[in-house]
Amino acid sequence: METMFHGDPFERLVVAIITSVTVLAAIITLLQTNASARAGQMGRDAQSYAIQAMGRRVTGQANMDYAWHAYQLYEELDVQALLADRFDDPAAAARYRALRTRIAELSPLLAPPYFDTQSNTSPNVERYEADTYLIEATALAERYAVAAALNNAWTAKANAYVTHLALLAVSLFLFGLATTVAGWIRWLFVGVGLLITGLTFVWILVITLSPIRSVSGQAIQSFAQGVGYAHQRALEQARDAFTRALQETPFYANAYYERANVLYDMGDYESAVQDYLAAQAAGRDDVNVAWNLGWTYYLLGRFDESIATSQHAVELDPAQVGVRFNVAIAWLAKGDVERARTEYAKTMEVTAQQVAQAVEKGGKPPASLWTYMDAAARDLEGLLERLRNAPRPWTEAPPRDKVVNPQAVEAAAEEIVRRLKSFTTALEYSGKPSTAAVTASISPFEFAIPTYDEEGNLIGRTIATAFPQGTDKVLALFDYSGMRDGQEVLWKLYHDGWEDPSWRLIEQWSLGESGSAEKPFSLSYTNLYQFTPGEFKIEMYVDNQFVQQGTFIIEPTE
Repeated sequence: METMFHGDPFERLVVAIITSVTVLAAIITLLQTNASARAGQMGRDAQSYAIQAMGRRVTGQANMDYAWHAYQLYEELDVQALLADRFDDPAAAARYRALRTRIAELSPLLAPPYFDTQSNTSPNVERYEADTYLIEATALAERYAVAAALNNAWTAKANAYVTHLALLAVSLFLFGLATTVAGWIRWLFVGVGLLITGLTFVWILVITLSPIRSVSGQAIQSFAQGVGYAHQRALEQARDAFTRALQETPFYANAYYERANVLYDMGDYESAVQDYLAAQAAGRDDVNVAWNLGWTYYLLGRFDESIATSQHAVELDPAQVGVRFNVAIAWLAKGDVERARTEYAKTMEVTAQQVAQAVEKGGKPPASLWTYMDAAARDLEGLLERLRNAPRPWTEAPPRDKVVNPQAVEAAAEEIVRRLKSFTTALEYSGKPSTAAVTASISPFEFAIPTYDEEGNLIGRTIATAFPQGTDKVLALFDYSGMRDGQEVLWKLYHDGWEDPSWRLIEQWSLGESGSAEKPFSLSYTNLYQFTPGEFKIEMYVDNQFVQQGTFIIEPTE
């Protein structure tokens, strides 16, 4: 006190400064304690939400597996009842139907509003999943993400306050040291201490006044409802739910991203682009956002933006071959055929390396790898359909007038898609690309349905490109040459643009070098099963090399 009020003026100044800095340090200590407490609470909340979300999803999926198994039993009993009716055994049919009725009571999936026992449609599995666990699990997962983000934010503040206290301790040391020396050196210590204190004080203000934003609970609930609607393909309701979430929390990046996906599915590509960009601006600059944004640019014919955005996605995750193929097809649609060939070749090389590495480790590549490879071929086919003015309902491709040099692009796309299909099949079945040249020559397929007499003997074929609903067997007719007995032949069947691998047929060729052949395709194990309406495409591979394809239509009954 004597020094403060009656001592040397310099010492009185230093004491006053030390007192002020000490008070500031005390305030920072309180702020640091509060931030640490908040971070700890958010961390505990995040752990709780994560456990609840995982538990809800696991139990929900287990319940769904049980419900689906009940439905399969229901369908099997229904088939047995129909067969009993056809074999004039009404007593057996009644037993099967009675048991079927009891099975239907075992799960809510087999009752309204999810299933109508009087119709031939399957249960509304998506609505059942949304109602029973998906919405709740999504909300819990979002609350976990929000709590984890808050934990990180408050931890960052607490750590910053610790740094502030360390800097203030250095300042106090310099101020105390100034009282032990004389001359200009003590002013140097005071000056440096004041500079450190001043800069630290500004930093403290920035950290303290910077708000920590949080997604509201109502926004999370609306978001989860939107996910549920999207899962059911109720796109307008999903869009509106995500919009409500954004009205509650305008910086909700996940809501922007999911609404963009819904807008994309609705065909509103321009609005989807705006929401993808908004998701990035709100902090979600991940590979999924960049991937989808780049593809949407491609569909709009904005190829330069598509290439730049897709390459950004590659930089975020170089292992994703799917987005690499998007870069390649954008170069192709832009008219740079050689650059496109180079990008396809590089991506196929990356894919082969991933498969080789997986095999070397004794494992298998992820199933998604084949999905991306098939999607790349389907995208090329979609581009061809657009260029030929023959798009299917499932075609995704830019407008024809946006494609540069369409004739050259069409020729290149046709060649690349054949090479890509052969590459994918060889890689999947042998683990490495095929280097053998294609020697087989297969004529374009003709399709026919067989006609039998009352004894079941084949008496003729009806050749056509379209067949009536109820058809249970279709023949593919073709001429061939350059074949060898023992060669492996793979058949793939697609329905409305999508392949079901369970329909694949693999056989050893035994019909000689050349001639004519027919290949029957049937979905029937009994006379109850038939081809469903739509477009069916058959692909033929010889020693994993793509050699021919053809399509036929099953027309719905009016």
